[in-house]
Amino acid sequence: MVKSTDIGALIDRYLSEKKLACLEALYMWSKGIQSDTIASVMRNRYETEGEASYPAIVTDLSTLKVTSTSESTEDTKEYISRIIEDIFTFTKMY
Repeated sequence: MVKSTDIGALIDRYLSEKKLACLEALYMWSKGIQSDTIASVMRNRYETEGEASYPAIVTDLSTLKVTSTSESTEDTKEYISRIIEDIFTFTKMY
């Protein structure tokens, strides 16, 4: 199972690498937006970088063994979607 700190580290990596399209795609994924909609929005907003953002987050999440926003983390037992939303709303920092 994934830990909340793993999700935080993924977001930190996107920030340090300035992968804003991946951050936005991850947030949209956490809100349950369909993959084809995310891909289309990313392509329109970020052009080439955006087109690669959704497949990149899917790969990164699968590396962490995450398949659904409704999964809970091993350490905090929080839903993954909630952790991502909290980070983006700055109510918690991991």
